[in-house]
Amino acid sequence: MKQDKSFEEMENFRQVLGDDFWEMISEFLPFIGPRVDLCRGEKEVIVVAEIPGIESQSELTISLHGYTLNIEGKILKKYASAEYKFLLKERSSGSFSRSISLPKDCALEHIRADYHNGLLVIQIPLFVHKSGEYKEQVNVHFHQ
Repeated sequence: MKQDKSFEEMENFRQVLGDDFWEMISEFLPFIGPRVDLCRGEKEVIVVAEIPGIESQSELTISLHGYTLNIEGKILKKYASAEYKFLLKERSSGSFSRSISLPKDCALEHIRADYHNGLLVIQIPLFVHKSGEYKEQVNVHFHQ
């Protein structure tokens, strides 16, 4: 599969250049979306996204369009005001969007999303799904 080959090539780059290089280069690149891990087990696919600063469902939208998972939201800097001037600004804020292609054997109607301590964890059971045009809004369960 093309996606698997691309992942292998990126992993090779990471090994050759080292993690320090990617950490350094990420400081110069604009924020394109949350960092995401996509894992596949025997019974499910798990997506883990780093999204610190989200406090409620109204700040985060997860949707499915076929086998594409879309994560959108807005990270607000609630502590920033006109009386303070940033001396150093490393944390990302503002709107973000991320799309992830899912395997075709995901049981999309059984998707579950949980948010806790800045991590969004999406669990999708596996089985052969008959329709590739499944479209649904996904609710996120927030844990305090």
